[in-house]
Amino acid sequence: MNLTWNIRNNPIWEKNLRLFRARFPGLFALHEALFSGPSPLPPTGCNVAAARTGAVTLREDGIFLHSAYDPVQEAARLAESLRPGKLPAAPACPASPGPPLVFLGFGLGYLPLAAAARFPELPLVLVEPDVKRFALALAALDWEPVLTRRVCMLLVGAEKPAVIAALEQAGPFSGMIVTALPAVTRHARQYFADLQELIQRNAGKQRINDATLRRFGALWERNCRRNLHLLAELDGVNTLFGQGGVLWPGRGGRACVVAAGPSLETGILRLAAVKERAVVIAVDTALRSCLDAGVEPDVVVLADGQYWNARHIAGLAAPNALLVTEICAYPGVFRFPCRRIVLFDSANPVGAEYGKKYTRKGKLGAGGSVASAAWELARLLGCREIYLAGLDLGFPGKRTHARGSLFEQRSHRTSSRTVPQETAAAAALLSAPPAAAVDYAGTPLASDQRMSLYAWWFESAVAAHPECRTYSLCRESRAIPGVTLAAVGIV
Repeated sequence: MNLTWNIRNNPIWEKNLRLFRARFPGLFALHEALFSGPSPLPPTGCNVAAARTGAVTLREDGIFLHSAYDPVQEAARLAESLRPGKLPAAPACPASPGPPLVFLGFGLGYLPLAAAARFPELPLVLVEPDVKRFALALAALDWEPVLTRRVCMLLVGAEKPAVIAALEQAGPFSGMIVTALPAVTRHARQYFADLQELIQRNAGKQRINDATLRRFGALWERNCRRNLHLLAELDGVNTLFGQGGVLWPGRGGRACVVAAGPSLETGILRLAAVKERAVVIAVDTALRSCLDAGVEPDVVVLADGQYWNARHIAGLAAPNALLVTEICAYPGVFRFPCRRIVLFDSANPVGAEYGKKYTRKGKLGAGGSVASAAWELARLLGCREIYLAGLDLGFPGKRTHARGSLFEQRSHRTSSRTVPQETAAAAALLSAPPAAAVDYAGTPLASDQRMSLYAWWFESAVAAHPECRTYSLCRESRAIPGVTLAAVGIV
Protein backbone atom coordinates (compact mmCIF):
# COMPACT_ATOMS: atom_id res chain seq x y z
CA MET A 1 0.00 0.00 0.00
CA ASN A 2 1.11 3.59 -0.56
CA LEU A 3 2.12 5.74 2.41
CA THR A 4 0.83 9.24 3.06
CA TRP A 5 3.88 11.47 2.71
CA ASN A 6 3.81 14.23 5.30
CA ILE A 7 5.98 16.96 3.83
CA ARG A 8 5.57 19.42 6.72
CA ASN A 9 6.13 17.30 9.82
CA ASN A 10 8.82 14.71 9.19
CA PRO A 11 11.18 14.20 12.15
CA ILE A 12 13.46 11.86 10.16
CA TRP A 13 13.97 14.54 7.49
CA GLU A 14 14.70 17.21 10.08
CA LYS A 15 17.19 15.01 11.96
CA ASN A 16 19.01 13.97 8.78
CA LEU A 17 19.23 17.58 7.62
CA ARG A 18 20.95 18.60 10.86
CA LEU A 19 23.47 15.78 10.50
CA PHE A 20 23.93 16.41 6.78
CA ARG A 21 24.55 20.14 7.24
CA ALA A 22 27.09 19.48 10.00
CA ARG A 23 29.00 16.76 8.13
CA PHE A 24 28.85 18.06 4.53
CA PRO A 25 28.34 21.83 4.79
CA GLY A 26 29.68 22.53 1.29
CA LEU A 27 27.34 20.04 -0.40
CA PHE A 28 24.44 21.31 1.70
CA ALA A 29 25.14 24.91 0.69
CA LEU A 30 25.40 23.91 -2.98
CA HIS A 31 21.81 22.61 -2.90
CA GLU A 32 20.48 24.73 -0.06
CA ALA A 33 17.24 25.60 -1.85
CA LEU A 34 16.30 21.92 -1.98
CA PHE A 35 17.37 21.00 1.53
CA SER A 36 15.98 24.10 3.23
CA GLY A 37 12.42 23.32 2.17
CA PRO A 38 9.92 20.78 3.47
CA SER A 39 10.29 17.05 3.13
CA PRO A 40 10.50 16.34 -0.63
CA LEU A 41 7.91 14.46 -2.65
CA PRO A 42 8.97 11.31 -4.55
CA PRO A 43 10.14 11.87 -8.14
CA THR A 44 7.70 11.31 -10.96
CA GLY A 45 7.01 7.62 -11.41
CA CYS A 46 8.12 6.73 -7.88
CA ASN A 47 5.86 5.64 -5.06
CA VAL A 48 6.84 5.33 -1.43
CA ALA A 49 5.06 2.31 -0.01
CA ALA A 50 4.93 0.14 3.09
CA ALA A 51 6.54 -3.29 2.93
CA ARG A 52 4.89 -6.31 4.56
CA THR A 53 6.97 -5.73 7.70
CA GLY A 54 5.85 -2.08 7.85
CA ALA A 55 9.21 -0.69 6.71
CA VAL A 56 9.34 1.93 3.99
CA THR A 57 10.09 0.70 0.48
CA LEU A 58 10.17 2.35 -2.94
CA ARG A 59 8.61 1.39 -6.26
CA GLU A 60 9.48 3.02 -9.59
CA ASP A 61 7.48 2.37 -12.75
CA GLY A 62 6.06 -0.75 -11.14
CA ILE A 63 9.49 -2.12 -10.10
CA PHE A 64 10.46 -2.36 -6.42
CA LEU A 65 13.88 -0.85 -5.70
CA HIS A 66 13.89 -2.64 -2.34
CA SER A 67 12.12 -5.72 -1.03
CA ALA A 68 8.33 -5.50 -0.90
CA TYR A 69 8.41 -7.85 2.10
CA ASP A 70 11.41 -6.94 4.33
CA PRO A 71 13.88 -4.40 2.87
CA VAL A 72 15.90 -4.31 6.10
CA GLN A 73 16.60 -8.05 6.07
CA GLU A 74 17.29 -7.96 2.32
CA ALA A 75 19.92 -5.23 2.82
CA ALA A 76 21.52 -7.14 5.70
CA ARG A 77 21.96 -10.23 3.48
CA LEU A 78 23.45 -8.13 0.67
CA ALA A 79 25.81 -6.38 3.09
CA GLU A 80 27.02 -9.75 4.38
CA SER A 81 27.97 -10.74 0.82
CA LEU A 82 30.27 -7.69 0.62
CA ARG A 83 32.71 -9.11 3.20
CA PRO A 84 36.18 -7.97 2.02
CA GLY A 85 37.71 -11.22 3.24
CA LYS A 86 35.90 -13.06 0.46
CA LEU A 87 37.18 -10.76 -2.27
CA PRO A 88 40.69 -10.18 -3.64
CA ALA A 89 41.71 -6.69 -2.64
CA ALA A 90 44.85 -4.64 -3.08
CA PRO A 91 46.32 -3.00 0.02
CA ALA A 92 44.45 0.15 0.91
CA CYS A 93 46.16 3.51 1.01
CA PRO A 94 47.86 4.40 4.33
CA ALA A 95 45.18 6.92 5.29
CA SER A 96 42.41 4.36 4.77
CA PRO A 97 41.46 1.68 7.35
CA GLY A 98 40.49 -0.79 4.63
CA PRO A 99 39.14 -1.21 1.10
CA PRO A 100 36.40 1.34 0.35
CA LEU A 101 32.81 0.17 -0.12
CA VAL A 102 31.52 2.04 -3.18
CA PHE A 103 27.77 2.21 -3.84
CA LEU A 104 26.76 3.34 -7.31
CA GLY A 105 23.18 4.33 -6.59
CA PHE A 106 21.48 3.38 -3.34
CA GLY A 107 17.72 4.03 -3.55
CA LEU A 108 16.47 4.92 -0.09
CA GLY A 109 19.81 3.87 1.41
CA TYR A 110 19.09 0.49 2.97
CA LEU A 111 22.28 -1.17 1.69
CA PRO A 112 24.73 1.63 2.72
CA LEU A 113 23.08 1.72 6.15
CA ALA A 114 23.41 -2.06 6.51
CA ALA A 115 27.03 -1.93 5.35
CA ALA A 116 27.77 0.85 7.83
CA ALA A 117 26.52 -1.38 10.63
CA ARG A 118 28.26 -4.53 9.33
CA PHE A 119 31.64 -2.92 8.57
CA PRO A 120 32.15 -0.03 11.00
CA GLU A 121 35.85 0.31 10.07
CA LEU A 122 35.58 0.54 6.27
CA PRO A 123 35.22 3.79 4.28
CA LEU A 124 31.93 4.38 2.50
CA VAL A 125 31.57 6.09 -0.89
CA LEU A 126 28.05 6.87 -2.11
CA VAL A 127 27.40 8.04 -5.68
CA GLU A 128 24.08 9.44 -6.93
CA PRO A 129 23.72 11.91 -9.84
CA ASP A 130 20.14 12.95 -8.91
CA VAL A 131 20.16 15.20 -5.86
CA LYS A 132 16.38 14.95 -5.49
CA ARG A 133 16.61 11.18 -5.05
CA PHE A 134 19.18 11.66 -2.30
CA ALA A 135 16.83 14.12 -0.61
CA LEU A 136 14.04 11.53 -0.80
CA ALA A 137 16.32 9.01 0.92
CA LEU A 138 16.99 11.49 3.73
CA ALA A 139 13.24 11.91 4.17
CA ALA A 140 12.58 8.16 4.32
CA LEU A 141 15.22 6.56 6.56
CA ASP A 142 17.41 7.48 9.51
CA TRP A 143 20.84 8.11 7.94
CA GLU A 144 22.73 8.74 11.17
CA PRO A 145 25.03 5.65 10.79
CA VAL A 146 26.23 7.02 7.43
CA LEU A 147 26.23 10.76 8.13
CA THR A 148 28.25 10.30 11.33
CA ARG A 149 30.68 7.88 9.71
CA ARG A 150 34.35 8.70 10.34
CA VAL A 151 35.36 7.97 6.74
CA CYS A 152 32.51 8.71 4.34
CA MET A 153 32.46 10.30 0.89
CA LEU A 154 29.18 11.56 -0.54
CA LEU A 155 29.27 12.21 -4.29
CA VAL A 156 25.82 13.56 -5.04
CA GLY A 157 25.10 15.45 -8.26
CA ALA A 158 28.73 15.08 -9.36
CA GLU A 159 29.93 14.70 -12.95
CA LYS A 160 31.72 11.49 -13.89
CA PRO A 161 35.25 13.01 -14.06
CA ALA A 162 34.75 14.47 -10.58
CA VAL A 163 33.61 11.08 -9.25
CA ILE A 164 36.68 9.31 -10.66
CA ALA A 165 38.98 12.02 -9.28
CA ALA A 166 37.39 11.62 -5.85
CA LEU A 167 37.64 7.82 -5.98
CA GLU A 168 41.37 8.15 -6.67
CA GLN A 169 41.66 9.76 -3.24
CA ALA A 170 39.57 7.05 -1.56
CA GLY A 171 42.02 4.24 -2.22
CA PRO A 172 43.37 1.92 -4.92
CA PHE A 173 40.79 1.16 -7.60
CA SER A 174 41.88 -2.47 -7.62
CA GLY A 175 40.90 -2.81 -3.95
CA MET A 176 37.47 -1.16 -4.09
CA ILE A 177 34.34 -3.21 -3.48
CA VAL A 178 31.85 -1.71 -5.92
CA THR A 179 28.11 -2.36 -5.77
CA ALA A 180 25.71 -1.28 -8.52
CA LEU A 181 22.31 -2.95 -8.22
CA PRO A 182 20.26 -2.78 -11.45
CA ALA A 183 17.09 -1.63 -9.68
CA VAL A 184 18.69 1.43 -8.07
CA THR A 185 20.74 2.45 -11.12
CA ARG A 186 18.07 2.16 -13.83
CA HIS A 187 17.09 5.85 -13.59
CA ALA A 188 20.64 6.83 -14.75
CA ARG A 189 21.72 3.62 -16.46
CA GLN A 190 24.26 5.17 -18.84
CA TYR A 191 25.83 7.35 -16.14
CA PHE A 192 26.45 4.35 -13.88
CA ALA A 193 27.56 2.10 -16.77
CA ASP A 194 30.18 4.67 -17.76
CA LEU A 195 31.37 4.94 -14.17
CA GLN A 196 31.71 1.17 -13.86
CA GLU A 197 33.79 1.03 -17.03
CA LEU A 198 36.03 3.86 -15.82
CA ILE A 199 36.51 2.13 -12.46
CA GLN A 200 37.37 -1.16 -14.17
CA ARG A 201 39.88 0.56 -16.46
CA ASN A 202 41.55 2.32 -13.56
CA ALA A 203 41.61 -0.91 -11.57
CA GLY A 204 43.33 -2.65 -14.48
CA LYS A 205 45.89 0.13 -14.68
CA GLN A 206 46.45 -0.08 -10.92
CA ARG A 207 47.05 -3.84 -11.10
CA ILE A 208 49.61 -3.32 -13.85
CA ASN A 209 51.32 -0.60 -11.81
CA ASP A 210 51.42 -2.82 -8.71
CA ALA A 211 52.89 -5.70 -10.69
CA THR A 212 55.45 -3.38 -12.28
CA LEU A 213 56.51 -2.08 -8.86
CA ARG A 214 56.99 -5.61 -7.53
CA ARG A 215 59.05 -6.55 -10.57
CA PHE A 216 61.20 -3.45 -11.01
CA GLY A 217 61.17 -1.73 -7.61
CA ALA A 218 64.66 -2.94 -6.67
CA LEU A 219 66.06 -1.83 -10.04
CA TRP A 220 64.52 1.62 -9.70
CA GLU A 221 66.03 1.90 -6.22
CA ARG A 222 69.53 1.11 -7.50
CA ASN A 223 69.21 3.51 -10.42
CA CYS A 224 67.94 6.34 -8.21
CA ARG A 225 70.84 5.98 -5.78
CA ARG A 226 73.38 6.13 -8.60
CA ASN A 227 71.66 9.09 -10.26
CA LEU A 228 70.79 11.02 -7.11
CA HIS A 229 73.31 13.82 -7.72
CA LEU A 230 71.62 14.61 -11.05
CA LEU A 231 68.48 15.84 -9.30
CA ALA A 232 70.49 18.86 -8.18
CA GLU A 233 72.54 19.24 -11.37
CA LEU A 234 69.95 18.96 -14.14
CA ASP A 235 67.09 21.31 -15.00
CA GLY A 236 63.49 20.18 -14.99
CA VAL A 237 61.27 19.76 -17.99
CA ASN A 238 59.09 22.52 -16.54
CA THR A 239 61.70 25.00 -17.80
CA LEU A 240 60.51 24.05 -21.31
CA PHE A 241 56.77 24.40 -20.72
CA GLY A 242 55.22 26.95 -23.05
CA GLN A 243 58.57 27.48 -24.82
CA GLY A 244 57.95 25.47 -27.99
CA GLY A 245 57.78 28.57 -30.16
CA VAL A 246 60.98 29.95 -28.59
CA LEU A 247 63.04 26.77 -28.86
CA TRP A 248 61.85 25.94 -32.37
CA PRO A 249 60.75 29.16 -34.10
CA GLY A 250 58.16 28.55 -36.75
CA ARG A 251 57.53 24.98 -35.59
CA GLY A 252 56.49 25.44 -31.97
CA GLY A 253 52.77 25.29 -32.72
CA ARG A 254 52.97 21.73 -34.05
CA ALA A 255 54.58 18.51 -32.85
CA CYS A 256 54.95 14.99 -34.14
CA VAL A 257 55.25 12.15 -31.63
CA VAL A 258 57.15 9.22 -33.14
CA ALA A 259 56.74 5.71 -31.70
CA ALA A 260 58.21 2.45 -32.99
CA GLY A 261 55.11 0.53 -34.10
CA PRO A 262 55.17 -1.36 -37.42
CA SER A 263 53.29 1.42 -39.22
CA LEU A 264 56.29 3.71 -38.68
CA GLU A 265 57.77 2.10 -41.79
CA THR A 266 55.21 3.98 -43.88
CA GLY A 267 55.06 7.09 -41.70
CA ILE A 268 58.85 7.50 -41.67
CA LEU A 269 58.74 8.44 -45.35
CA ARG A 270 56.89 11.63 -44.43
CA LEU A 271 58.97 12.45 -41.36
CA ALA A 272 61.58 14.61 -43.14
CA ALA A 273 58.80 16.80 -44.52
CA VAL A 274 57.07 16.83 -41.15
CA LYS A 275 60.18 18.14 -39.38
CA GLU A 276 60.16 21.27 -41.53
CA ARG A 277 56.89 22.32 -39.90
CA ALA A 278 56.67 20.44 -36.59
CA VAL A 279 58.79 19.63 -33.56
CA VAL A 280 59.72 15.93 -33.78
CA ILE A 281 59.49 14.15 -30.42
CA ALA A 282 60.71 10.55 -30.63
CA VAL A 283 60.34 7.92 -27.94
CA ASP A 284 63.49 5.97 -27.15
CA THR A 285 62.46 2.89 -29.16
CA ALA A 286 61.97 4.99 -32.31
CA LEU A 287 65.26 6.91 -32.24
CA ARG A 288 67.20 4.36 -34.28
CA SER A 289 64.54 4.30 -37.02
CA CYS A 290 64.49 8.10 -37.17
CA LEU A 291 68.27 8.36 -37.53
CA ASP A 292 68.34 5.58 -40.14
CA ALA A 293 65.87 7.66 -42.16
CA GLY A 294 68.12 10.71 -41.89
CA VAL A 295 65.86 12.56 -39.45
CA GLU A 296 67.33 13.73 -36.14
CA PRO A 297 64.52 14.27 -33.62
CA ASP A 298 64.28 17.55 -31.75
CA VAL A 299 63.43 15.71 -28.51
CA VAL A 300 64.00 12.13 -27.33
CA VAL A 301 61.86 10.86 -24.44
CA LEU A 302 62.96 7.91 -22.28
CA ALA A 303 60.79 6.95 -19.32
CA ASP A 304 61.81 3.42 -18.30
CA GLY A 305 64.63 2.39 -15.99
CA GLN A 306 65.35 -0.99 -17.55
CA TYR A 307 68.74 -1.77 -19.08
CA TRP A 308 67.16 -2.63 -22.41
CA ASN A 309 65.62 0.82 -22.66
CA ALA A 310 69.09 2.31 -22.29
CA ARG A 311 70.19 0.03 -25.12
CA HIS A 312 67.66 1.68 -27.45
CA ILE A 313 69.82 4.80 -27.53
CA ALA A 314 73.23 3.26 -26.76
CA GLY A 315 75.78 3.85 -29.52
CA LEU A 316 73.59 6.55 -31.08
CA ALA A 317 73.94 10.32 -30.97
CA ALA A 318 71.60 13.25 -31.47
CA PRO A 319 73.78 16.31 -30.86
CA ASN A 320 70.98 18.80 -31.58
CA ALA A 321 68.27 17.03 -29.58
CA LEU A 322 66.99 17.37 -26.03
CA LEU A 323 66.86 14.18 -23.97
CA VAL A 324 63.89 14.14 -21.58
CA THR A 325 64.10 11.41 -18.96
CA GLU A 326 63.71 10.73 -15.24
CA ILE A 327 65.88 9.92 -12.24
CA CYS A 328 65.04 6.17 -12.37
CA ALA A 329 66.58 5.78 -15.83
CA TYR A 330 69.49 3.38 -16.25
CA PRO A 331 72.69 5.39 -15.46
CA GLY A 332 74.14 4.89 -18.95
CA VAL A 333 71.29 6.98 -20.37
CA PHE A 334 72.90 10.13 -18.95
CA ARG A 335 75.96 9.61 -21.16
CA PHE A 336 73.91 9.96 -24.33
CA PRO A 337 75.49 12.57 -26.69
CA CYS A 338 72.85 15.27 -27.06
CA ARG A 339 72.28 19.00 -26.78
CA ARG A 340 70.89 18.92 -23.22
CA ILE A 341 69.32 16.54 -20.70
CA VAL A 342 66.28 17.57 -18.64
CA LEU A 343 64.36 15.60 -16.01
CA PHE A 344 60.69 15.15 -15.28
CA ASP A 345 59.12 14.00 -12.01
CA SER A 346 59.15 10.24 -11.75
CA ALA A 347 55.74 8.60 -11.95
CA ASN A 348 56.76 5.50 -10.02
CA PRO A 349 56.68 5.58 -6.21
CA VAL A 350 60.42 4.90 -5.79
CA GLY A 351 61.53 7.83 -7.95
CA ALA A 352 58.78 10.06 -6.57
CA GLU A 353 60.02 9.48 -3.02
CA TYR A 354 63.56 10.52 -3.97
CA GLY A 355 62.26 13.51 -5.88
CA LYS A 356 60.44 14.91 -2.83
CA LYS A 357 63.75 16.14 -1.44
CA TYR A 358 64.41 18.38 -4.44
CA THR A 359 62.66 21.03 -6.48
CA ARG A 360 59.91 19.61 -8.65
CA LYS A 361 61.03 19.02 -12.22
CA GLY A 362 57.58 18.99 -13.83
CA LYS A 363 55.08 16.21 -14.41
CA LEU A 364 54.36 14.41 -17.67
CA GLY A 365 51.37 12.16 -18.29
CA ALA A 366 51.70 8.64 -16.92
CA GLY A 367 49.60 6.53 -19.26
CA GLY A 368 51.72 3.40 -19.02
CA SER A 369 53.43 4.11 -22.33
CA VAL A 370 56.38 6.44 -22.97
CA ALA A 371 54.35 7.81 -25.88
CA SER A 372 51.88 9.25 -23.37
CA ALA A 373 54.71 11.25 -21.78
CA ALA A 374 55.78 12.42 -25.25
CA TRP A 375 52.24 13.56 -26.10
CA GLU A 376 51.94 15.39 -22.79
CA LEU A 377 55.27 17.10 -23.39
CA ALA A 378 54.09 18.30 -26.80
CA ARG A 379 50.98 19.77 -25.19
CA LEU A 380 52.91 21.48 -22.40
CA LEU A 381 55.38 22.94 -24.89
CA GLY A 382 52.40 24.86 -26.26
CA CYS A 383 51.74 22.79 -29.39
CA ARG A 384 48.13 22.91 -30.54
CA GLU A 385 48.44 20.32 -33.31
CA ILE A 386 49.98 16.97 -32.41
CA TYR A 387 50.64 14.23 -34.98
CA LEU A 388 51.26 10.58 -34.10
CA ALA A 389 53.52 8.35 -36.18
CA GLY A 390 54.01 4.66 -35.39
CA LEU A 391 51.71 4.75 -32.36
CA ASP A 392 49.83 1.60 -33.35
CA LEU A 393 48.65 0.26 -29.95
CA GLY A 394 48.17 -3.01 -31.76
CA PHE A 395 49.93 -5.41 -34.10
CA PRO A 396 49.48 -4.48 -37.77
CA GLY A 397 50.38 -7.48 -39.89
CA LYS A 398 50.88 -9.48 -36.64
CA ARG A 399 54.10 -7.54 -36.01
CA THR A 400 55.12 -5.74 -32.82
CA HIS A 401 57.75 -3.17 -33.90
CA ALA A 402 59.08 -1.42 -36.97
CA ARG A 403 61.96 -3.01 -38.87
CA GLY A 404 65.30 -1.69 -37.70
CA SER A 405 64.19 -1.14 -34.10
CA LEU A 406 66.23 -2.75 -31.33
CA PHE A 407 63.41 -5.17 -30.52
CA GLU A 408 63.30 -6.41 -34.10
CA GLN A 409 67.10 -6.61 -34.46
CA ARG A 410 67.50 -8.41 -31.12
CA SER A 411 64.98 -11.09 -32.08
CA HIS A 412 67.03 -11.81 -35.22
CA ARG A 413 70.37 -11.87 -33.37
CA THR A 414 69.13 -14.28 -30.71
CA SER A 415 67.26 -16.58 -33.10
CA SER A 416 68.48 -20.11 -33.82
CA ARG A 417 67.32 -23.19 -35.67
CA THR A 418 65.32 -24.41 -32.66
CA VAL A 419 64.22 -20.93 -31.49
CA PRO A 420 63.51 -18.91 -34.65
CA GLN A 421 62.67 -15.21 -34.77
CA GLU A 422 58.98 -16.07 -35.10
CA THR A 423 59.04 -17.60 -31.60
CA ALA A 424 60.02 -14.26 -30.05
CA ALA A 425 57.39 -12.46 -32.15
CA ALA A 426 54.69 -14.90 -31.05
CA ALA A 427 55.68 -14.46 -27.38
CA ALA A 428 55.33 -10.68 -27.72
CA LEU A 429 51.95 -11.02 -29.41
CA LEU A 430 50.64 -13.31 -26.66
CA SER A 431 52.17 -11.52 -23.66
CA ALA A 432 48.80 -10.07 -22.62
CA PRO A 433 45.15 -11.15 -23.06
CA PRO A 434 43.88 -10.26 -26.55
CA ALA A 435 41.46 -7.41 -27.20
CA ALA A 436 39.52 -6.36 -30.29
CA ALA A 437 40.39 -3.12 -32.12
CA VAL A 438 40.16 -1.56 -35.58
CA ASP A 439 42.54 0.68 -37.52
CA TYR A 440 41.75 3.95 -39.31
CA ALA A 441 40.65 2.04 -42.40
CA GLY A 442 38.06 0.18 -40.35
CA THR A 443 40.00 -3.09 -40.63
CA PRO A 444 40.18 -5.39 -37.56
CA LEU A 445 43.50 -4.97 -35.77
CA ALA A 446 45.09 -7.51 -33.44
CA SER A 447 45.67 -5.94 -30.02
CA ASP A 448 45.66 -6.79 -26.31
CA GLN A 449 44.32 -5.46 -23.03
CA ARG A 450 47.55 -3.66 -22.20
CA MET A 451 47.36 -1.71 -25.46
CA SER A 452 43.69 -1.00 -24.75
CA LEU A 453 44.66 0.72 -21.49
CA TYR A 454 47.15 2.88 -23.36
CA ALA A 455 44.50 3.72 -25.96
CA TRP A 456 42.08 4.67 -23.19
CA TRP A 457 44.67 7.05 -21.72
CA PHE A 458 45.03 8.83 -25.05
CA GLU A 459 41.26 8.92 -25.51
CA SER A 460 40.84 10.50 -22.06
CA ALA A 461 43.74 12.94 -22.51
CA VAL A 462 42.55 14.12 -25.92
CA ALA A 463 39.00 14.61 -24.58
CA ALA A 464 40.33 16.55 -21.57
CA HIS A 465 42.34 18.92 -23.79
CA PRO A 466 40.22 19.81 -26.82
CA GLU A 467 42.49 22.79 -27.47
CA CYS A 468 45.09 20.31 -28.76
CA ARG A 469 43.99 18.66 -31.99
CA THR A 470 45.59 15.23 -32.37
CA TYR A 471 46.04 13.37 -35.67
CA SER A 472 47.50 10.03 -36.75
CA LEU A 473 49.84 9.88 -39.74
CA CYS A 474 49.40 6.10 -40.13
CA ARG A 475 46.24 4.45 -41.42
CA GLU A 476 47.36 1.08 -40.00
CA SER A 477 47.37 2.38 -36.40
CA ARG A 478 44.62 1.66 -33.90
CA ALA A 479 41.74 4.12 -34.23
CA ILE A 480 41.54 6.15 -31.01
CA PRO A 481 38.35 8.17 -30.39
CA GLY A 482 39.20 11.85 -30.69
CA VAL A 483 42.31 11.20 -32.81
CA THR A 484 41.61 11.60 -36.53
CA LEU A 485 43.60 10.40 -39.53
CA ALA A 486 45.68 13.23 -40.97
CA ALA A 487 44.81 14.17 -44.54
CA VAL A 488 47.54 13.89 -47.18
CA GLY A 489 49.51 17.09 -47.30
CA ILE A 490 48.27 18.42 -43.96
CA VAL A 491 51.86 18.55 -42.70
